Amino acid sequence: MSDAQVVEVVLIKPADTVTREAMIETLSHLQKAVEKKEGYIKRQVLEENGQWIDLVWWESLAQAQQAAEEVQSDPSLAPHFTVFADAEMTMMHLHPVALKQLG
Repeated sequence: MSDAQVVEVVLIKPADTVTREAMIETLSHLQKAVEKKEGYIKRQVLEENGQWIDLVWWESLAQAQQAAEEVQSDPSLAPHFTVFADAEMTMMHLHPVALKQLG
């Protein structure tokens, strides 16, 4: 199943001191890096009451994992990760499930 398309789901609850504007700026900077990675399909960020969900579609789990490693180790992006310093974060890689047509 590791070669199938995956959706990277990152649940983020930033520290109370992090503003919505700071989150949007950080996620926008990361978008510039992520969209250049091999296997990237699309990304959507959702927010409600200070809780964020970052969804990134990838062609494969291996490409998602490689991109995450590259982005996290890129020194030019390090300053943008400061908003996540005290955040509660959970990352998952989920495979789409085909539902049956019921009739």
